[in-house]
Amino acid sequence: MAVRELGRRAVFLDGQLERLDELIAPLVTARAPGLLALYGIGPHTAALLLIAAGDHPGRLRSEAAWAHLCAAAPIPASSGKVTRHRLNPGGDRQANHALWRIVSTTPGATHFFVYNSTMSTVLDTLYAPIELSIDIDQRMASLQIDGLVESRGTPIISRHTGNPVRSRIDLPNGFEYTIAEMGNGNTTSRAGIQLDLKDSYGQFCILHMNQDGIIR
Repeated sequence: MAVRELGRRAVFLDGQLERLDELIAPLVTARAPGLLALYGIGPHTAALLLIAAGDHPGRLRSEAAWAHLCAAAPIPASSGKVTRHRLNPGGDRQANHALWRIVSTTPGATHFFVYNSTMSTVLDTLYAPIELSIDIDQRMASLQIDGLVESRGTPIISRHTGNPVRSRIDLPNGFEYTIAEMGNGNTTSRAGIQLDLKDSYGQFCILHMNQDGIIR
């Protein structure tokens, strides 16, 4: 009897979801047709953003305020002479999820597209031979583009024992990757952007995305 009642409940909820879906589209279309006209935004995503805006009208005074509301603005976490930021765990999580869905849809398929949209200067594309080797399990990698970029990844070495130590991130539902090994990174760039990164953060993983978005 209990299983039968659960089945009836599931059927009822499915039907309710279908009816609500039929109502959402015309409501959003009537109130924000311009939002729906943007690529990657459907009725459900638009509805989440509209709800966030309607619940917090006082937070719409600027783009920065809206970004903080959607938890899309990094929070300063500097200490001493180290300047850094961390992800914003607050804000409207539904609005934040809506933004994630938008940037996971082509042509704004990845966060790299978002970075590109904020650039004031776009450098010319360079075409050059690339020498690349990666061993994720050993946390070893090297990248060489003659005269432009040289990068090397190595394991983290314990300051106490002098031996390599292992640390990794597991994200079973991650959209960028599911497993990432941590390591040490060194990069020198002499291309349009000058970089000299010594003993910096290194990450070894298989990315589940390309220029078109998430792939599996």
